[in-house]
Amino acid sequence: MFVKPVDRNNFHASVLRETKRIRKDIFDSSASIFAYSGKRISKSYIQRYIYESAIENISSIFKDMALDACFKSETASGGVGDDTFEIIIETTPSVISKAQALSPHQMKDYLREKESFWIDYFIKNSSHLDRSSFRKITRDAFPDSDLRDIIFETIRLSGADSPIFVKRSNKKDTIVKKDMGFVFNLSIDDRLKNLIRGTWKRKDVNCAVIDGMIESESEIHHLLQLAAETKEPFLVFCRGMSDTVASTISFNLARETIDLIPVSVGFDENTLNILNDIAIVVGCDIVSHLQGDLISTCIKKLGTIDRVEIEKNKKISISCRNSNKKLAHHLKYLKDKKSKTEAGGVSDLIENRIRSLSSNKVTIETGTDLCAEFPDVIEKFDFFFRSLRAYMVSGITNVNDEKNLDDFDKKIFKIMKKRKKLPLLGAIHIIKNSFSFLDNISSVGFCLIEE
Repeated sequence: MFVKPVDRNNFHASVLRETKRIRKDIFDSSASIFAYSGKRISKSYIQRYIYESAIENISSIFKDMALDACFKSETASGGVGDDTFEIIIETTPSVISKAQALSPHQMKDYLREKESFWIDYFIKNSSHLDRSSFRKITRDAFPDSDLRDIIFETIRLSGADSPIFVKRSNKKDTIVKKDMGFVFNLSIDDRLKNLIRGTWKRKDVNCAVIDGMIESESEIHHLLQLAAETKEPFLVFCRGMSDTVASTISFNLARETIDLIPVSVGFDENTLNILNDIAIVVGCDIVSHLQGDLISTCIKKLGTIDRVEIEKNKKISISCRNSNKKLAHHLKYLKDKKSKTEAGGVSDLIENRIRSLSSNKVTIETGTDLCAEFPDVIEKFDFFFRSLRAYMVSGITNVNDEKNLDDFDKKIFKIMKKRKKLPLLGAIHIIKNSFSFLDNISSVGFCLIEE
């Protein structure tokens, strides 16, 4: 390992080269749209920057610091990460120049004064979100009336509380639907499908979650016996089961001595954590050999599901009335993890888990026709709905003309003026996170680079 010292002047020189390159390669690029992670389409500056390779070590430091600021803004309000990124790139040269003439203490005071000015400016020009301003925001974001109709229908179905998800569909038409309960893309074991007619609907269902392969009938003998004695419905999630076990369950289902449905989830990247997610929703413990459990003891770890619907098109819907603090914490953890994940494939897997763990959700399944006409429509829908909550919480701020701005403030005003209107919460986070970055980058006096 070789460590190279870099002094303040060389560090700032590298930062200036990086901001100049970003303006040329990203901001001034002739390509207004690009594809990444397979079918994803984006116009976002941040997405372009994420998928670039750093040219030098100091560029990596700059990139990590810039993306951290942008992700914090984007998490607070959809679509404002790009504004944060633009302010960082356009103002960094001025800040570095200013830092050469001021002491570190004076520089902090200067940035603190500028930050306060802009926060006061946005608060002064803010107002509550009403029906008229909401329609104006929607028209600005979606000039096409068909897209606005999709927005209005989604809001009608979701109300104030239901989470909204957007995903690409292989079907021609776009569908907006509301799913009640928690929906998992799973199906019953293929060897038992012929025994289930239509949709399997049950209430007050006993549930076992087994993180393992059921090899022999003796491992679930007590469970089958309990199902036969009580005549209650049972749902068993497991990694898989042997032909012998499947045959035993099939035989008893055909005789109608039990009402037990096994669901084999398999073991791949899509189902790696699904048993843990299901157990959290149901509120039961997982039967796992990693905890020293035997599958035969699963009747001691049963949970109860208020209502279950299993369709043959690989869809299981679970409804649970009980409030689950563990689920709320788990969702927060996944959302935080997704916001910090740069890899598109991993982000998609986390998004699918969040979607399954969100009850009473509304989903926009964008059809091929809509995606062909508006390639970045999924990103636009996503930005809009994530910013909508920020509008509702904090209100709207208007970027009005402002006189007597110096050159530094004019750069910020030019960037913000393009938005015209944005959530007050988003505007404040843009300023706070971009200025936090500027403070950090200007205060670097010396660094060590590992090569």
